[in-house]
Amino acid sequence: MGVVQSIALDELGIGHRVPPDSPFNQLVDMGSRGKAQEFLTALRRHGTVSDWEMNVPVRGHLMSLTFIGNTTSSGLVIAASSSRSDLGRVQAELDEFARINNELATLQRQFAKQSAELAVMNEQLRESLANVKELRDLLPICTRCKKIRDDQDYWHTVEAYISTHTSARFSHGFCPECLQRELAEIDRVLGPGARKP
Repeated sequence: MGVVQSIALDELGIGHRVPPDSPFNQLVDMGSRGKAQEFLTALRRHGTVSDWEMNVPVRGHLMSLTFIGNTTSSGLVIAASSSRSDLGRVQAELDEFARINNELATLQRQFAKQSAELAVMNEQLRESLANVKELRDLLPICTRCKKIRDDQDYWHTVEAYISTHTSARFSHGFCPECLQRELAEIDRVLGPGARKP
């Protein structure tokens, strides 16, 4: 059984009998409570219902009211009136309300999805920034030994400076020109043909 969350318009003065969170069937008289349950079942099953007549106690008398309802993403919206012509207008308003409510629900889902995607991207950005150590401005470097001077006027090898200021790691080897110079030096020291190929 559904519960009443709020009564938006109460021209008949029956709202005081049905405070928020009261069962919907408390709105109708005892003889219409089974029909009230059938009304809610049909509304949940079909999404919209109209022309359900039920008796409602109003100021000490039973009054026959015609009920209509729509299902929205936030719950059931039900209207009742003693005039069928009023209900036609109300039904059009309920349909428009349901359309707007469904659009709002779609926008909320899209917003939630985009917010989640943005949160993931922000986390990735935070991780990337945490892993990046950047080199800034001009680097003072010795023309001869190629050491780099830091902000405290200490001199460091290129490898030490870059390792300290970035996440780069080094492996060592010879470029082709330096390899030829080293081999020539080995041949000069050991004599030609002394080294193994």
